[in-house]
Amino acid sequence: MPLRDPEGTGHPCPLSPTSGTGVRTVIPHTRYMTPNKFDWSLTPTNTKPKADLATNSEPAPDVAPLNDEDKYRSFIENLPVLFYAVKPNPPYTPIYVSPAFTKFGYPLEHWLEDPYIWLKIIHPDDIPWVFNSTEVSAGVRNYVEYEYRTISADGTVSWVRDRGCLIHDETGGVTHRQGVIVDITETKKAVEGLRESEARYRNLFEHASDIIYVHDLKGRYISMNHAAEAIFGGERL
Repeated sequence: MPLRDPEGTGHPCPLSPTSGTGVRTVIPHTRYMTPNKFDWSLTPTNTKPKADLATNSEPAPDVAPLNDEDKYRSFIENLPVLFYAVKPNPPYTPIYVSPAFTKFGYPLEHWLEDPYIWLKIIHPDDIPWVFNSTEVSAGVRNYVEYEYRTISADGTVSWVRDRGCLIHDETGGVTHRQGVIVDITETKKAVEGLRESEARYRNLFEHASDIIYVHDLKGRYISMNHAAEAIFGGERL
């Protein structure tokens, strides 16, 4: 299905191959090299005459080239990110999901058979605002991007970034919503780890019995802990 700017809004679908951000993949037409086409004169020792090889081997058939749709599908389905197409209205029943969706612990068939599967996947605390944000984006005909928590079949909680938009046909009618999901759990863990590390440092800084302060090159205090305040009588900036 061709993807297009939704009614000339100036907000083309970020996933559309025609929007300038899509990716095109070229798979070369591969041919097998058969023994009778191999020049044995280029080998270190010419031990196999070309004539013998020609009589004892048959040329291998050419590999049929992939059409554009197969190339695009092969590219999509081998990426670690999650591509989806869903119905445009709640509960956003899936029409297509890429193989990577099995990371949530449900078989692909389950995604296409259960119209309410998003209610199982999205964290209960995030469902209201995620659905609301999606509906709002449909009203302004713009793409939507958000980060929310997901729950796998085994109870594992993960963080994902979801970016999607409505797709329209040539008459301007809405056909479906499509998007891409990326797992950002490790990024979230790193950010949270940094936040916790900064909190520990701040606690150590504030409650240390030693005087700790920071000043600039002109001697002006930029920061000081409680012990320094007690001695210098300085005020925090």
